[in-house]
Amino acid sequence: MYKLIEVVRTMILDSRNRVLFLQRVLNAKSSPGFFCLPGGKIEKNQTIEQAVRAEVFQETNLNLLDLKPFSYEHGQNTYETNYFHYYFTARPSGVLKLNHDSSGFGGFNLEELTDYDIAFGNREMVQKYFQEL
Repeated sequence: MYKLIEVVRTMILDSRNRVLFLQRVLNAKSSPGFFCLPGGKIEKNQTIEQAVRAEVFQETNLNLLDLKPFSYEHGQNTYETNYFHYYFTARPSGVLKLNHDSSGFGGFNLEELTDYDIAFGNREMVQKYFQEL
């Protein structure tokens, strides 16, 4: 049976153009301890924008300003499961507070990306973003 999973990811940029990454807890189902962009699966009856804003708020307690679509990516991890990732850029508003899915965070610039284990192809998408600036 074919299954499509749609996911949103957000590059939250600070005033120095560092991108916020969240460190996954060590007991995460996939990529434990790795860093990733805030985001998650789009729920039924959600628009893409609603999903972006909800996922980021759930994971970081941040609201998003200047939310803009950046790119998308299609991937397949098994014969039956396909992933479609929607990537956005935004500026943060509020005070960062992590939920139980994250054990830490970091604001990384392009050069620092190689120093960390980054999950879900997020490194490549952030590199693409900086190359297109």
